[in-house]
Amino acid sequence: MIRATHVFPAVAVLLLTSACTSQAPPSQQSGQLPPTPLPTLQSAAVRFEMSKGDNKNKDTHLAIAITKEALAIARIDDFAGDQEFGDPGNYGPFNLNVQPGVTKEQYRGSTTRLTVAPSGRDRVILNTVIDARFSDGEVLTSQSGVRTVDQDNRILEFQNP
Repeated sequence: MIRATHVFPAVAVLLLTSACTSQAPPSQQSGQLPPTPLPTLQSAAVRFEMSKGDNKNKDTHLAIAITKEALAIARIDDFAGDQEFGDPGNYGPFNLNVQPGVTKEQYRGSTTRLTVAPSGRDRVILNTVIDARFSDGEVLTSQSGVRTVDQDNRILEFQNP
């Protein structure tokens, strides 16, 4: 009969020696590099290209949200309410607050939603441009195309690449 006092030192030596061997992880044993982390969204900004035709009044407030299904990706609420956008002209960039950890694949196919909140009547003709910068250095740019928003048509939506 083997006594427990003799088994424990043998098991301890076996565990200790197996833990001290230096073997590369399976992915490195076959000469493969470790997986590269997926590119994530680092920043996003919106700019506006005002076409000839109608400006944004100084008291018209704006909000931008970028979403994909239930995922909130980036947003900026209630901005540019104290700034007139003359036409023609370019305005921005305005930085959006970005949700950390959003991958490029999660961003692709997302929707940008511009909401205008005029004080009274205001018709705005503009092209909304989103620049999304990722950790791998790539910038994805999307545009609404020249569109009109006003007190009766307050929401403009478009897809991101």
